[in-house]
Amino acid sequence: MKATSSCVLFAFALLLPLSGIHAAEERSSDPLERIISSAAEPDFIVRHRLLHTLDGNRLHHSADRLLQYLSQPAVPPPGMAANDYHSLRNDIADLLIAHSIAPAELLRISVATIADASGDLIWRDYCIQKLPEMLNAEGVTEHDRKAAAMLIDQLTADSHSGLAGTTLIAAMRLGRTPAAQLAPPTEILAERAIAIARAEGAALPDRITALQIAAIHGHPDTATVALTWLEDRSDTSITMLRVAALAALGELGDPAHYDQILRYRYSADTRLRAAARTALARVEN
Repeated sequence: MKATSSCVLFAFALLLPLSGIHAAEERSSDPLERIISSAAEPDFIVRHRLLHTLDGNRLHHSADRLLQYLSQPAVPPPGMAANDYHSLRNDIADLLIAHSIAPAELLRISVATIADASGDLIWRDYCIQKLPEMLNAEGVTEHDRKAAAMLIDQLTADSHSGLAGTTLIAAMRLGRTPAAQLAPPTEILAERAIAIARAEGAALPDRITALQIAAIHGHPDTATVALTWLEDRSDTSITMLRVAALAALGELGDPAHYDQILRYRYSADTRLRAAARTALARVEN
């Protein structure tokens, strides 16, 4: 009897590691676990494919884990490029928004992420882009909407955050939605845009975007800033400002600027030629 018991115990002991292996395999076969894993494997392509196999029910069921994943610091798994990592997180957020999953929680996470100046700038930028959709979602509290609106108000006036351009676009988009009251008024937005365009210490992409926003809203100083950029040839980096200036003049559509635009129609720089061609077409029409 004792020998039999010993054999049973020995066999059971052998099965324990196997059961652990099976449990590990079961966990690793969980699509969600593989998508949000902090390990090097699977790679981005596999994670991306798995993410887009999840249906609405599975996304709802996994909401807490996905929200926790998005709330963590934006640090890519070993071997994954930062752009791929941000793309994966961006797709997760987009799916939650598309399926109206936990809109209040997602907005709170996004606002906290954007407000954290020590956080990853690219991921904060992604979160700003989603604010217009999130602020129009049902189930978001007035308190959370006001917190997001205050952040938008702050960043559209901050030329040194590195987020001004994206926030100006988000504010403009928000102003065209049912939640327009949460965006800065058009006149204020245009004033802030032209101020950021003029701010030499601001990031180049922010200045470029700001001038386009000013042009879209017809700020009276847009042409002055654009013409100043066209005349400045002090640095090769100014080329992108001149491209933006041509685009802004095209947006304004004032025939008075035709000759200034025409000067770049046959520029040696293909970017300037293309921008001038587009701007001339808009002025002529």
